[in-house]
Amino acid sequence: MPKYAQAIAAAFESLRMPFESICSSGSEHPIPGAWKIPTYRGVPTLLLSSLTVLPLLLVLLTWRRLAGGFQVMYFPYIHTWTPVLVMWGRLLSCRTVVTFHDYRPHFGEANVATRLILWLTSRLASHFIFLSSHVREEAVADQPAIGARSMVSPHGLFSLPGLHQKSPDELAETVGTLLFLGRISKYKGVEMLAQAFGDAALPDCRLVIAGRANYEMNAAIFPEGVRLIDRFLDEEEMAALVNEADVIVLPYLEATQSGIVTLAIDAAIPIVCTRVPGLREQLSEEEAVFCDPDVQSLSQAIRQVASLPARRHLCEALSARKRTMDWKAIAVEIHEHCVGRMG
Repeated sequence: MPKYAQAIAAAFESLRMPFESICSSGSEHPIPGAWKIPTYRGVPTLLLSSLTVLPLLLVLLTWRRLAGGFQVMYFPYIHTWTPVLVMWGRLLSCRTVVTFHDYRPHFGEANVATRLILWLTSRLASHFIFLSSHVREEAVADQPAIGARSMVSPHGLFSLPGLHQKSPDELAETVGTLLFLGRISKYKGVEMLAQAFGDAALPDCRLVIAGRANYEMNAAIFPEGVRLIDRFLDEEEMAALVNEADVIVLPYLEATQSGIVTLAIDAAIPIVCTRVPGLREQLSEEEAVFCDPDVQSLSQAIRQVASLPARRHLCEALSARKRTMDWKAIAVEIHEHCVGRMG
């Protein structure tokens, strides 16, 4: 999500849209020219920072507001302090615009603090941006008034240093590597993927599952040919894994949108994904092999994508789609939503 914020800020800058930004000094994706503030690095420092740094940040915002520095506070993702900052923005008579990547926590991530932060932010914000129509529909079902104060603006492309775009004419005859990439959460169906991979029994094929897990997986039950990389990956490592892979698999069990989809589009790498809202909204039937979120359907999809003509078709479709996903167009939409008719 900090990478999403960095991309939006870069697009604002390239379009010469006036804005001021504040970001964490410890961010892995800093925003050039931003006010950088220390936040926290884990639970032990959260309370201390909330009692010291956060009040100073509120003073800074008040000073900038009274000096005529801004009328809108835009939050490209939700942070622990977002409810407090949004409430403060409302007290300063600002429009407060928040991008909701998800409206509700996913299975396995539904701790009390996360739910409370999302709930408070959704009640306090004045305007909303959603990455998919599905998430917006969830929000409107909960709070009908959100409908008139919201918009849908999908992800742009996330490029990685060293990432190569695949060419339909250069694809391997057979699938040597299936790749699951990204943070490993229960709702992402990794155990189901491992079982489906074993059932598909593609000759001389391996499955790489790469990303930091936020729960205890039972890797002992994974079939032969599965390689688990359970740790944080930097951008160069992620690019190398995508370059080496023949297919990316997203076996999600719940409705969501995914930044990995945009990464796959950027690389034009064939995709297999479950037919859940969010993913289905990000990709057309021409751009992925879809399946139901169960072992049998996923196994069939893996066998289907092993066909070279099928992978060439997907690669061509994704190459065409890549040309339509521009961060500048997204930034214009967001800017208009932020500074449109005030009130």
